[in-house]
Amino acid sequence: MSKPVLIAAATAILVILPPLASGETVRLTTGEVVIGDVTSATHSEVVLTAVFPRAEKLTLTADRVDPASHYELLVARVDRDDANQRLALARFCLGNGLFAQAIVEARLTAKLNPSLRGSMERLEEEALESLAQGFLESAKTYVAVEQPERARLYLNSILERYRGTTSAAEAARILRNLPEASRPQETQRITSDRQKQKLRRHLERAQGYVERADERTASLSRHFQAGKDENLLQRAAHSYKKAYALLREGARSLTDDEALNQLLLDTAATARGRLTKTNLELGRLALQRGSILAAEEYCSLACSLEPARKGLHRLHEQIVQARITQRFGGY
Repeated sequence: MSKPVLIAAATAILVILPPLASGETVRLTTGEVVIGDVTSATHSEVVLTAVFPRAEKLTLTADRVDPASHYELLVARVDRDDANQRLALARFCLGNGLFAQAIVEARLTAKLNPSLRGSMERLEEEALESLAQGFLESAKTYVAVEQPERARLYLNSILERYRGTTSAAEAARILRNLPEASRPQETQRITSDRQKQKLRRHLERAQGYVERADERTASLSRHFQAGKDENLLQRAAHSYKKAYALLREGARSLTDDEALNQLLLDTAATARGRLTKTNLELGRLALQRGSILAAEEYCSLACSLEPARKGLHRLHEQIVQARITQRFGGY
């Protein structure tokens, strides 16, 4: 068959093939998803011809659709230059706990119609207050369950992000009354040969744990940026934790042997630093797969080890952003 004939045949096939159906994903409040052709999306309902999980026509009332998913459908159909439609979207978001999106829509509305600026600023203030209140409730919960360092992270976030809110004033009051991190009690130096021998055995075991964990993560040095092997990092964290637990008390009390002291301090610092770094990476991995609760747990573990570590605060900032972009407070 000649080249012109082949081209003509291919063109004919393209012409007679039916167009592919477009599909949109609608997330439900139950966590399920429906995929299909959305024919109508209003504030009260979503109408679609579903192709997954079953081929059927559906009319979903607003209470059945996840608010963030509902907003995505609405914003895709809004007239971007219509201030009234943007205003309606802002109010929809505020009423459904989508406070970050409400702020965006309020600012766009005011830009399109300056006469609405005053009412939009009030709407924005209400959304900011709601965000701050949500984080304040999280902080209060952590105070109640005696996790002051986790509470401190949220309280500081409120003071940095939402200074003009009433929640900020309460956050400052709670922060002033939070107990300081407990300082390790001074202990008497170890001088007996038996106790020093025990410390040397602990030191040897701890060095072994650190070496094995380092071997596991040696091929994962890139993963502390990319983070592709969560299971391996969890195993490494377990080994670093065992090493640090063996040396923590000895490194606090020390001995009358300066060479042994230096080894204790160096190995304990290495184990603590590696454990902190691994917990931070595990927190980032948890956040990538959408588990804010797990990310907070790893962040808390890192905070208990090295409260001043910069990566810790970056991780918590990412957790805060993730909570804001979800329907607030959801996990």
